[in-house]
Amino acid sequence: MAQRIGDFLSGYLNTLSKGLSAKPSMEDVERLRLELNRLQMVTGAAAAMDPWIAPTFLNGWINYGSVYNPAGYFREAGIVYLRGLVKSGTIGLSVFTLPAGYRPEFRELFVATSNAALGRCDITVAGAVLASVGNNNWFSLDGITFRASGQ
Repeated sequence: MAQRIGDFLSGYLNTLSKGLSAKPSMEDVERLRLELNRLQMVTGAAAAMDPWIAPTFLNGWINYGSVYNPAGYFREAGIVYLRGLVKSGTIGLSVFTLPAGYRPEFRELFVATSNAALGRCDITVAGAVLASVGNNNWFSLDGITFRASGQ
């Protein structure tokens, strides 16, 4: 089955490439993007995104709850993504620890929103996700991304 899909995709891409000009126009690029999306749907070749991993909280931190993102992380193509609105823990201590393979090569510092003010979230090489500066009424991890170290 995989061989047939591979052969089909190779032949199809070969046919498409013959129809493209030497320097593809925006229309060519858009046409190719639409065709690849269609092929992924037909063949089931679309890569499933990794699920969010719920962390084990430390130092009194918990999910804020309600309609806000629960804390979580995942990695895709070497990039680690964090999300979540947390509360009630101790500022300056770890919210949770990322496992090996999800840690940065060097300490990363991020501006974070915390109780409608600016805070700071640090990610250490040991994987500690620290609410370094802010307020524990609520602290946002949404939008934090960084490259995982090669280890």
